[in-house]
Amino acid sequence: NNIQVGTTVHRFGNVQDVKIQSDAAYLACRYDGLVTVSISVPSRPSLLGKAKVTVGQSSKSVEHIILSGDVAYAPTDSDGIRRFSIANLTAPSVVSQYRPSGTSFDDLALTPTHVLGVGSTTSMDFIDVVSYPTPTTPTRAGILNLNLPNAFPSKVRYVGGKAFILDQSSPQKFHIVDVSVPTSPVLLGAATVTNNAFCMEVSSDGTTVYVGGDNITVYDCSSPASILQIGTYADGVSQSYSSLQLEGSRLHIAAWPRVKVCSVANRTEITEVASYDTPSVPVVALGAGDKVYVADGQGGFSILRILDTTVPTIQITAPTISSQWQTT
Repeated sequence: NNIQVGTTVHRFGNVQDVKIQSDAAYLACRYDGLVTVSISVPSRPSLLGKAKVTVGQSSKSVEHIILSGDVAYAPTDSDGIRRFSIANLTAPSVVSQYRPSGTSFDDLALTPTHVLGVGSTTSMDFIDVVSYPTPTTPTRAGILNLNLPNAFPSKVRYVGGKAFILDQSSPQKFHIVDVSVPTSPVLLGAATVTNNAFCMEVSSDGTTVYVGGDNITVYDCSSPASILQIGTYADGVSQSYSSLQLEGSRLHIAAWPRVKVCSVANRTEITEVASYDTPSVPVVALGAGDKVYVADGQGGFSILRILDTTVPTIQITAPTISSQWQTT
């Protein structure tokens, strides 16, 4: 299947998300919080530290993380957005909490200057633009009510001044919002999706959106006011696509019961390159070079290597005389 597993699959907890920075992995491990792991030896990942999110005697679940240098952010549902210091990998710590009254956050994304949070209150489904004048004093820069019918926004990505937001309404949609002016986000367009969508990924130029659910549907978003479906993909085996992560022209897919690596060099055609059946239910598969880092839920954290599948070529050239010998 063109993927080779490292010699160690380490169970650092119920791993729901993974991010990589230098020789460290940052894991969202639900009630174990943010866990830092050394991956300097990929076959032997080792625990460095952890930071739990607690309120009184209870722990809050950390299921998504985003990184910015020596800072990490995580939505903790009804407990708001937590900011972590990860400057010391052996002792990550919670620095601050952003929690406007009555809000619940489901996912985050980073702009060059702000944190984007999507979530809901009893009266509003929103994208919140959050500023951090200092690490301990987060404030709201702007907000946009998406006016979703009996649902909530669940995923957000940021590319080139735009936020791409997947919701859980009926019918489901993804929305494109201009956040180039943080104080005044503006809705640019939306498209209805029909595949029970759970995840989303956006190309680096913002023109292509991949939406995963019962299958993967591909959309052209060159014109946000007129979004077009341009392709679909299903392998006939995967029962639900839970995560899509782009790295260059490769799309890394977590879809029970396996992790897949596909080529999207032609964005209308998704072509499988490699796959691997994980021990549990893969939640996130993050690609970096020839490695794939997997958050495998209760199966823990895995590091996989993509085998070189390039067909070798042989060149035969005519021999040449390199020296002359004379007999006597």
